[in-house]
Amino acid sequence: MPRSRHNQGLGHPRRIARYLTALVAALQLVTLGAMWADPASQPLNLLPFELFWAWMHKPSFYPVIAVLTVAPALSVLAWQVRGPHRIGLACCWLAFAAVIYFCFYERVALNLRILWWRFGV
Repeated sequence: MPRSRHNQGLGHPRRIARYLTALVAALQLVTLGAMWADPASQPLNLLPFELFWAWMHKPSFYPVIAVLTVAPALSVLAWQVRGPHRIGLACCWLAFAAVIYFCFYERVALNLRILWWRFGV
């Protein structure tokens, strides 16, 4: 007996993959928005000043951490399903990497250095 519309659960795998791709793009946009909305001057390269700067700009860490942890996992899940969303997913990652590299490279590098110093092995 075919399943009724009310018992279909989350839906078709391609629809779920589209939702995951949209969620990855949203996380990337939130990260870029947080970077853009926080036009902080570059800190001195001394460790105490870096830590003070990071403490003052703590909210910008959360989107970076989400893009580093959640977005790759969602991307892998979305990539498992064949479909046109894969092109969108690849374009989102390429565009995100290009904007980060050309506009916010120093700030993201500093965030990653501080995260590595704090949580690295």
